[in-house]
Amino acid sequence: MEINYIAVRLLRIANKLSIKFHCGRSIGNLLFRIFNTKGEKTYNKGDAKTYLSSIHKDVESSSICENKIVEPTVDLQIIVPIYNVEKYLDSCLQSILNQQTNYTFKIVAINDGSPDKCGEILKKHQNDDRIIIYTQNNEGHSSARNTGLKTIFGRYIGFVDSDDMLAPNAIQNWLDYAYKTDADIVDGSYRRMTAKGKLQGGFVHTSQSSKSGFIWTRIYKPYLFQNIHFPEKYWFEDSVIGLILANAHKYVSITDYVYYYRTNPNSITHNFRRNVKSIDSLYITQSLLKDASQLSYFDFNADSSINFFLGMFQHNWHRTYIHGKDVEYAVYTIAKNLLTQYFPNKHTTKKELQELETALRTDNFYVYRRECCYM
Repeated sequence: MEINYIAVRLLRIANKLSIKFHCGRSIGNLLFRIFNTKGEKTYNKGDAKTYLSSIHKDVESSSICENKIVEPTVDLQIIVPIYNVEKYLDSCLQSILNQQTNYTFKIVAINDGSPDKCGEILKKHQNDDRIIIYTQNNEGHSSARNTGLKTIFGRYIGFVDSDDMLAPNAIQNWLDYAYKTDADIVDGSYRRMTAKGKLQGGFVHTSQSSKSGFIWTRIYKPYLFQNIHFPEKYWFEDSVIGLILANAHKYVSITDYVYYYRTNPNSITHNFRRNVKSIDSLYITQSLLKDASQLSYFDFNADSSINFFLGMFQHNWHRTYIHGKDVEYAVYTIAKNLLTQYFPNKHTTKKELQELETALRTDNFYVYRRECCYM
């Protein structure tokens, strides 16, 4: 029986039960053997790329750029890309404008050719000197963010998606820690929010929290974006966070809630699985590895580097396996080659990634599939 979305969910639940009841992965592995497809098909590097390109072409976008950093005029520059969110835009903007803080901030709102009433909502704020409004033709989420990054005038930079909200005191909490510690990045906790605005659970940072996560829970020093922006025309553009984190000297995480993330049922996060554009997940991995090789500060021998990209390989599988066995093998084949090309002698020290790395280096698709499934 071919692995499908429901089977993967059951396998992951079984794996968690195994761990909870101290059975190792026995229950999960047993079910995996039942669900797993036998009879492997292997591509060479060229065939895999050609096959995926025939389904969905790589736009070959890069994250490398040149943004202009000027003398800071405010403490925090908040970039808000806007498209088709008339239901949520006003509450988003008000959550920022109503912040109680002794720090200065300015919103850079980019109307990315929104076809609804977002333009009219923005006009209501055009006389507020705390908002700069740009309007452009629809170029996508990354392009809108990049417009806001072209001139950096804040001592720190933050991002808010236009269907989300800042938590009360977010700016005060972010910047208190930023100035107290001289941090390059301050990463806050977040809560999920329903489409109707009801707050639910979320994520609270602890001392054991990893640095991986979302672009919007953090504020950043400008230098981190001087030569980096969001690769355009891809889905999953937030993956660029790996290159940004690699350049940060001091990272601070805080338990304070700074962000309310709206779980939008129409978002890419909830609808990517059956769209072939989900193959962008692999393409952006290739693009970031290529970009990283051109950045003088990126260290391929750092533990964080190989761990980040092995994690991306797992995400690539989760985002694309539903397209069938041939796509699955092609993604696997390219992942093997990328690991060999960029990390020929570096090995992960993270226990939960070691079997995945070994599977890729020893051409064991079965174990690779299992380790991706159980991430």
